[in-house]
Amino acid sequence: MSFKLKIERRTALNYRRAVKYVLYSTGEVFLIFLGILIAIYFNGRSETIRNEEKIKKIFAEIQNNLAKEIEETTNIIAWYAENDSLTTLVINDKATAQDYISNEKLQFLITHAEVITFRRNGYTLLQRNYNILPDRYYSLLPKIDSIYIADYSRCILRKGQGDPTKTRIHQTKNNQNETKTLRRTEVKTIT
Repeated sequence: MSFKLKIERRTALNYRRAVKYVLYSTGEVFLIFLGILIAIYFNGRSETIRNEEKIKKIFAEIQNNLAKEIEETTNIIAWYAENDSLTTLVINDKATAQDYISNEKLQFLITHAEVITFRRNGYTLLQRNYNILPDRYYSLLPKIDSIYIADYSRCILRKGQGDPTKTRIHQTKNNQNETKTLRRTEVKTIT
């Protein structure tokens, strides 16, 4: 009998060891799986934060571009207002030869013009990074498009330089952009 008890005791010990080992290995696999999920979450979160910072820099660039264009436009309007008064003097024959000699602006009244420089680098960056644009910024796109497409078009078309609407953010250039266009259109209809 003692032999039989030894065999039963040994079998029970082996069974307990196997159960403990299975529980231990299951716990290890669960912890590894949990660690991988946490790493994936933090990696995605950090990428979202990086994209958010990039988009904020792009919008800051657009804002700086517009501020410079407004300042430049204000200066040009002042320049043309002054030239308008000089032109009125010339048209009404009130400008004398001495006025032409002493006033350099009168000398170059017809041959000089001031031109605004459109800064589109922020808008171009936004076009290139459209795929990482968070959903909450979609409401700004029509406004930005109207500034850079409609207003810019009026200025360029007056000069006869073609149609700049080919650069509109939501216009599709290839199959990859079709998905982005659909996504933007869906958001536009919701808002």
